Amino acid sequence: MNIYKTKYGTIKDRLWRYGKTLKGKSLTQSFLENEADNSDDWNHVITSFLTYWCDDSERELVDLAFFKRYSAKAVGLRLFMDESVCSRKKEKIMDCLIGLAMQAGLIFIDLTNGQIFDKAACCCDCALDDCQWEKVSRIIAERLKRVSPNARSAVDAMLYVQTEKIPWNKLPERFGPWKNICNRYLHWKKIGLWRRICKAIGVDCFY
Repeated sequence: MNIYKTKYGTIKDRLWRYGKTLKGKSLTQSFLENEADNSDDWNHVITSFLTYWCDDSERELVDLAFFKRYSAKAVGLRLFMDESVCSRKKEKIMDCLIGLAMQAGLIFIDLTNGQIFDKAACCCDCALDDCQWEKVSRIIAERLKRVSPNARSAVDAMLYVQTEKIPWNKLPERFGPWKNICNRYLHWKKIGLWRRICKAIGVDCFY
């Protein structure tokens, strides 16, 4: 399996979250803030990439394609480029960011199945260990026929909510959009999947 197969969701999500934090700030201002804060932070990696690795046209593509989440066709029309060219440029940007994030230790690759995980989303006390995840991933695959790239961090988030007994909208940002995770949890609970997951890893399914 191609170990970069799941890179796209990881990078798209992080770029989207980064775009939400800018709120009119310049890249220079954002870089200085992240430089003073944490050199291994995702925002620092993205700001460094946009500041030093990209030209103005590439930054405009990032703004439209990732911050505003326009389709490749819409971005192509705005930037007067072919849709296929736009898609290739997006993939090149994601390739660069995945490499920088790996160097910074922000993501890691499970070589047994080729999945890429966001370290920040897996570093809480209730995170699954590799043995537990192997059991859970088999259960998810049996019930849903596939395991999405962010399934592991989603399960960690669900366990966090259950363990900490917090409302979904108080879920830490490192796990991603809480509404998406909540909707997935409700679906899994409805079809009996969440109960099976809890049983497999030996936790009470009470939330």
